Amino acid sequence: MRAVDGVWHVLGRTLHWRLGRCPGGRGGASATAYRWVEEVVTARALFEWAGYAPQDGGKPRFAATPDADFSVAHSGDVVLVAVGTGVQVGADVEAAPFAAFDSPALTRRMCTGAETAALRAVPAPDRADAAASLWTAKEAFVKALGEGLRRDVRTVPVGLSAVDLRPAGVARAIGHLAAQVGDVVHLARLAVERGEVRLEPRPVPVRASLPASDALLGSPA
Repeated sequence: MRAVDGVWHVLGRTLHWRLGRCPGGRGGASATAYRWVEEVVTARALFEWAGYAPQDGGKPRFAATPDADFSVAHSGDVVLVAVGTGVQVGADVEAAPFAAFDSPALTRRMCTGAETAALRAVPAPDRADAAASLWTAKEAFVKALGEGLRRDVRTVPVGLSAVDLRPAGVARAIGHLAAQVGDVVHLARLAVERGEVRLEPRPVPVRASLPASDALLGSPA
């Protein structure tokens, strides 16, 4: 899988992303991710590159550019990065195979009651792929908020949508981008399917600060 660059426009903001395989394999995935962030910033001339701020245990930040944000993720040798200005950014990715997500115990730890019921209704051959998609949406969401997995992801009611339900065995990697604008988080699914990268925004954004029962903003049109 060659690295693919793209953009996602959200309410007047633009997220720049790159998805691909680490040239050096999984051992160099983290270093590759941070190098890609710098390359995206400089190639797109988003702002003057000044490096990264010293780590304080929280979300990684740019140095000297408080209005910009980024997020990195990797699974095996698959790497995803996203950069935005004027928006809080989250990204997560999982590489195939997704068999680890076909687990009732994991479903209990990550899903709301409604999501659990929805996953049970997915045909068994497709269930792990759908769960992997749901998981990456939730992790991208909490990364955008700067909370990471300190937050119980059962309180993030992303729900299953049509973008999660693809034929089993098609996707070689599944990920999500998240963009927080004010109190609303927008999500878009990224997947490598049959050699192509698909970007599909989810139809229903999620409130960042409401309880799980109230967070979904209506229903898809």
